[in-house]
Amino acid sequence: MLDVARVALPYASPVFTVAVVDGAIRLDGIALPATDALDLSIALLAATDLCRWHRLPYTSRAGHTVSIFAGRIYLNARPLDRTDALDLACALAHALNTTTVRSPR
Repeated sequence: MLDVARVALPYASPVFTVAVVDGAIRLDGIALPATDALDLSIALLAATDLCRWHRLPYTSRAGHTVSIFAGRIYLNARPLDRTDALDLACALAHALNTTTVRSPR
């Protein structure tokens, strides 16, 4: 199981930042809908070969694109190494986990 809490928020990679501000997920300071945060997290995991949920390239409804070209992972045309992609996926999932209201079972 992937431990998303291993990446603290706010998270800053050499390329991107993820934070929760006033209950909203922000990627590089821009609000990111929860569905996009989930989809981008899954797409980044797909890029690191940890899951096969999304076909790549993947573009979210908000216009963020995860792709692989010549063996490198890209988010919005900015290169990420595998570790940064995994950490970013965890940060997005962690942010989603902290902002999601769960209904009782």
